[in-house]
Amino acid sequence: MPQTQTVRQDITVGQDLRVDIELSLPELSTPANEATPVLRPQESTAIEVSIKACGSQNDNETCALKADEAVEFTVMAIDKAILELVPHGLRDVAADYVFNLGLSFDVASSSDILHAPGAITGLVEKFVREQEENPWASIDSELLTPGSGYFGYYDDVYDSYDYFDDELAEFGTGAVAFAVASGGAAPESATVAKSVARTAPAPPPFAPAPSADAEVESAGASGGAGAALRSQADFMATPLFVTVNATDNGSGAVNFTAPDNLGTFVVRAYAATDKARFGSVETEVIVRRKLSLTPSAPRIVRVGDAFEAGVIVTISGGSVSDVPITMDLKLEDKSQELLSLTTESERQIVTDADGQAEVRFGLQAEALGEAKFIISAGDGSGSGDALELELPILGLQDPVTVATSFAIQAAENETATAVEGLDLPAALPGTGGIELQAGVGRLPAVLANARQIMEANVNHTCPHDGSLELVHTVVPAALQMYSLYTPDEDEEQDRATEALLATSGANFSLALQNLAVDNLTHSEFGLRWWIACPPLRPRMGPLRSASIYLNAHAVWLLDSLQDLLESTDQQVFLEGAGALRKLSDEHWRPALATQLVRDAQESRSRRFFPGPIRLSTVALARLGLGRDWAPPEGTEPQIVDDISMERLDREFGKLDMESRAYVALIHLRNQSEAGDELVARAIDEWTSNFRVGGRTAYIATCNGCATPMGLKGNALVLLTMTRAGQAVGPFREKLANYVASPPAGRYAYFADYIEKIVAMLALGEYDLARGSADPDLGLVVTSGDVELLQAEFTSPQSPMVVTGTSWSVLNQPPAPLEFSVDGKGEVTIAALLNFVPAEPLPFPTYRGIYVEQAIQLVNGSSQFDEPMGAPLSTVPLGSIVIVTIQITTPDALDATTVRILMPGGLEPVDPNIEGDSFGVCALPFFGVFSSFPYFNCPDQETLPSVVTFRYNRLRAGTHVMRVRAVAATPGVFGLPPTAAFVNSQPELMGLSPAGSFEVCDGEGCEAVPLGPARTPKACPQDCNNNGLCDLDKGTCLCFEGFTGDACGAFVET
Repeated sequence: MPQTQTVRQDITVGQDLRVDIELSLPELSTPANEATPVLRPQESTAIEVSIKACGSQNDNETCALKADEAVEFTVMAIDKAILELVPHGLRDVAADYVFNLGLSFDVASSSDILHAPGAITGLVEKFVREQEENPWASIDSELLTPGSGYFGYYDDVYDSYDYFDDELAEFGTGAVAFAVASGGAAPESATVAKSVARTAPAPPPFAPAPSADAEVESAGASGGAGAALRSQADFMATPLFVTVNATDNGSGAVNFTAPDNLGTFVVRAYAATDKARFGSVETEVIVRRKLSLTPSAPRIVRVGDAFEAGVIVTISGGSVSDVPITMDLKLEDKSQELLSLTTESERQIVTDADGQAEVRFGLQAEALGEAKFIISAGDGSGSGDALELELPILGLQDPVTVATSFAIQAAENETATAVEGLDLPAALPGTGGIELQAGVGRLPAVLANARQIMEANVNHTCPHDGSLELVHTVVPAALQMYSLYTPDEDEEQDRATEALLATSGANFSLALQNLAVDNLTHSEFGLRWWIACPPLRPRMGPLRSASIYLNAHAVWLLDSLQDLLESTDQQVFLEGAGALRKLSDEHWRPALATQLVRDAQESRSRRFFPGPIRLSTVALARLGLGRDWAPPEGTEPQIVDDISMERLDREFGKLDMESRAYVALIHLRNQSEAGDELVARAIDEWTSNFRVGGRTAYIATCNGCATPMGLKGNALVLLTMTRAGQAVGPFREKLANYVASPPAGRYAYFADYIEKIVAMLALGEYDLARGSADPDLGLVVTSGDVELLQAEFTSPQSPMVVTGTSWSVLNQPPAPLEFSVDGKGEVTIAALLNFVPAEPLPFPTYRGIYVEQAIQLVNGSSQFDEPMGAPLSTVPLGSIVIVTIQITTPDALDATTVRILMPGGLEPVDPNIEGDSFGVCALPFFGVFSSFPYFNCPDQETLPSVVTFRYNRLRAGTHVMRVRAVAATPGVFGLPPTAAFVNSQPELMGLSPAGSFEVCDGEGCEAVPLGPARTPKACPQDCNNNGLCDLDKGTCLCFEGFTGDACGAFVET
């Protein structure tokens, strides 16, 4: 029997790479009752580092240098306040170099994130081009999961959200996002992320300015408070960072000069030997003066604020001052108009047992500007200090915008005019101005949609998206509505448009090949959504049904746009139109008809809940098949009725808003009296569901709903109204504005290219109907004898014209604005009054957004992120409060900004330094998808004077924001109104009421409730836009020149 022997030898592998080092400050002394040495600003001292000597046993492998072992020291000093803000502990370097035998290695390549220089240049050029062609367009797009097999960058223009990597690192796979269905002129960003808070850098609030170089100690020898200003400009977070080679005995020394910052500094030393041993050690040193002043004043104040500002006096060593310290405050000459003293400018104080005392002076903010004042201190024994403080004095309100918008269509052989009354609200001197914006047509939005389709990263050699390839074949027809392929001889096209036309032609030919039978067109089931690449097609299962959605849109779009495709006079499009017509007649339309009948039969024969096929499906299918189509002979009578036009007409009221547009378009193709009545009924119902906001209007999803229909639904309504020739007041023009630049859509997994081409078709036909597809129009705007704007629009590519005029240029009182239009086409005009109100209003202002504000104490049991109790008008000094902003909008809004102007006594806390706080929107990982259609976290920016929330979009309803703040300065402060406004239409806005807020201190100081909130009351006829509505009382405050309960009458002169 075989025998084996085993020999075992244990081997110990040591990896102790540490070496002990010592760090000392031999020239510094430690004050009594303190444990840390003290250094004065700009004073120098030696820092000594050495390798620790071994003990008596000499068995410590981490001590002393070995023979011929050399060592290098790196010594640094860091402001401890910075380390507390951004924690970074002492590094155990030796542990980092210990080899982990259980390591696993991954290979990563940077090739996935490389960008060619040309791509970066193209990105910038495209952004500039989009803004020039359509300043109202949204230039956003989607950030999708990097490296995903299903997602990539939706577009090459995307927001530079540089904070994604940090904010979403916890998810491991990067950002989670989805393409947007509504699209519009550009896809809106729809990244699922928790609240993002960004901090804009701001200068230190009270940085003492550089001044005399003389030592303060000698300057204060006279004993008065007139010490020289401390030259404190050398602020450094890391005042020391040097490397030094050790001597033969393993020691080294560096010189450290203390910076001007007062506070504690952490001194660290790292050692590295040439034998791969490492060590680290740290100690602390305090930088302070014998007598020093630390600012204790607000970061900002506002005009009218009565407050206290001063300094904290500190005596080195922490003891009661032997003699009184004389304090003095002096305003600079230029600042005496901005600030006034409300207390004595000089006083004497004595420090407490800790060697500190806070000194405050009463001040009143009188005017806007940057005020400077000097506070000095001296103890009569040669010690003293002085600081110069800078204090921004801001206004009580941001500029606001009041605007009107309308369209004027030029009348043939005569001048069309419009007159708008011009009333200038009371404003701060020099702040009033009129801005006029004028443009013709929606071609920029049409071109933007076309570019998105062209740049959709289609791999034509392996087609995978039937809807996108279909849209590629009809984009040229949509562009031809503006005669872009057959321009006038004297009309020049820009290079971007020429490139787009060339690209659309190339994509047309490739898409036509991919739509061929046995590619994306199935011989039996017509156009299909996708098809695998050729090597994988044998593995695909057989197709079992046709897509009614895809085939119905394909047939209808071709019917609507084929004539335009043939009018391009280009051979590739002429031949392609014939090939498309053959595909439609022989495959798409038959597949649509067969599938409609089959679905109707299956709906009736279902085991559970049998019944007629859905009305919306019938309406869409009939849009492609037409009113006169009939099912094959032998079809059951019940099925024939289920898919008949008679059923659609009979049950028209049960259809959703978009499906009614399908039916109306079918009847408009074949005129009849009954059909005309249904079209008129549909238009009446859409008109009653218009939601008008500023320059845009949309159709709501249902009666009484605030949520808008999708972009395709609104575009179909616009197309129906245009083909019907219905005049719907200003709403149709506002609806066209909405379709041209819609707000961000909800999330979807894939972009809806059919939606984009329908929007292009609706906008093109609207411009054709209004004469704006080929305009020749002149516009003049005057106020009395003052000309504010003169422009000519001779091409659909004519750029928008924007002018600004100061109120001081106009006659007083100003004459009404008169708009005169000659020629052909329709011009869209927006007139905006931009100004800062002379007096903040004590009641809320509602112009599409209702804003409320409350200041409450923080709930200490809720991680300091929830308020408790009633809204307050007074809080004690040092209180932590929550400023809650609630905005309510009856309509869905585009990108919206909320600006919370902080009162001078409150210091906002940046969420970036709030520890575990999630900010305004918490994002539990497993709850992401529970409500993601509505998820919309704002971008937050926190500054001392204002906290700004920026929403990508807002759904109808109420939205709440909270800001944590500290009551840092005692006084009575103006409470500015919080403003919310739509970025693209700042006249859609709201303001919370202005008021006052007090931070109290001393005996008897306690929180005081604000009182019960008042219910807003509507004003008669909304004051006819000739005044402001006092929502507290429900009464109108008429502008100058108007009178009456509703400001509807002129003042008699």
